Amino acid sequence: QPTNQPTTTNHHRITQMDERQRRVDYVRRFPTNTHVYNGLGCLLRADETVTLADGRVMGKRDLFVEAIHWDSDNSFAFNNLGHALQLGEAWTLRDGRCLTKLQLYLQALAIDDSSVMAWNNLANALEFDEVVDVRPGLRVDKKQAYIKALSLSTELSFAFIGLAVALAPREMVQLPDGDVCDSVALLQRAFEHNFDTNTTRVFSPTSYAGLSSRAEERVALVTAVRENELRTFAQAALRRRLKLGTELVLRDGTYLVGEGTFACE
Repeated sequence: QPTNQPTTTNHHRITQMDERQRRVDYVRRFPTNTHVYNGLGCLLRADETVTLADGRVMGKRDLFVEAIHWDSDNSFAFNNLGHALQLGEAWTLRDGRCLTKLQLYLQALAIDDSSVMAWNNLANALEFDEVVDVRPGLRVDKKQAYIKALSLSTELSFAFIGLAVALAPREMVQLPDGDVCDSVALLQRAFEHNFDTNTTRVFSPTSYAGLSSRAEERVALVTAVRENELRTFAQAALRRRLKLGTELVLRDGTYLVGEGTFACE
């Protein structure tokens, strides 16, 4: 039956549009404020643009570049620009530097090495066997970067999920709190925490079922983080790791049945 009340999705769109217009107005009033550009960029989906008062049409990535232009020490903007890129992609800054997704995260950490999200995003971008120099004297691999993120905060689900994907079958890892976990235990712990990546949600959710390898999962995880679909991704990853037919009820009430794709024998 027709109703005058907006649906949840439509209400979300209206709220986002109102906030976006407010941020566009902020840019007009404070055209050199780095945080205004960064905040507006966070509101846009990957396919959206805004027209600023000076006539420039900018997308999400352009706004983060503008934020960096007005403050080259804005670690959030470097992290967010990296977050907006695909694996293997690079983007050119106003100063002419062309930085990859990985380099943008490293720059964010060079400015602020206490950023949980930058450590987590760096780990997401690394190959399973890749090692990177964060600063002189500090080299980390994918798992070490996730563990560093968890040493800074365990309130978010992101690093638990990423570390689970990084573990080989039957591999165990010791967390900063002393717990020793396999990938199933890590994914279960993720459901005790917040899944929101603080990015604008998509309205056509991605399916994360049917992935047949950890390499495919690694790529899909980057998409899930960017599109704010970590809960859906984690559910599918956990089903793959549970033995076939195993039933599990998570702390948030989610009911899963194991598929056995990645289950340890």
